[in-house]
Amino acid sequence: MSNKVNKNETKLGKAKVGEMKVNSREEAWKLVNRFFPTDYEKDEVSSQNAGYPIYKSTSSSEEYRFARIADLNCRLEVNDGIQTINIWIEEIEEKETKTMAATVRHMRGEFEEYKIENIVSVQYIAGNLMVTYMKDDTVATGVYNSNTVIVEIH
Repeated sequence: MSNKVNKNETKLGKAKVGEMKVNSREEAWKLVNRFFPTDYEKDEVSSQNAGYPIYKSTSSSEEYRFARIADLNCRLEVNDGIQTINIWIEEIEEKETKTMAATVRHMRGEFEEYKIENIVSVQYIAGNLMVTYMKDDTVATGVYNSNTVIVEIH
């Protein structure tokens, strides 16, 4: 068993050198807290000069005097004084789709009435009513002619 220090391993430990990607700012800061070698605080003077937030190590140790975190909005640039890791933030927007429901009456032969849930769009094209709706996580389309009456859309 050897007690030699791996010269390729820095204070950022086993963090992947170069780049990492996360889906939110919260995840990015969790990684910073996991890998940054010390506590940190905002460096107001450096932040003012740079035009974006810069955080520095709170350690008085000479070893950490160059340790910095730059918050560049789309990424956090984490530097332990030796190497830099960019944590790219690619936030996934959750789009809320508003859906409708409709009560439909067919007048083919026997009278039939039913509801269509999760309607995304309703269009009137060439004398036909086209209803696009979600069914079991897939998009479905219903085409209704003049024998169909949509009684209510809500």
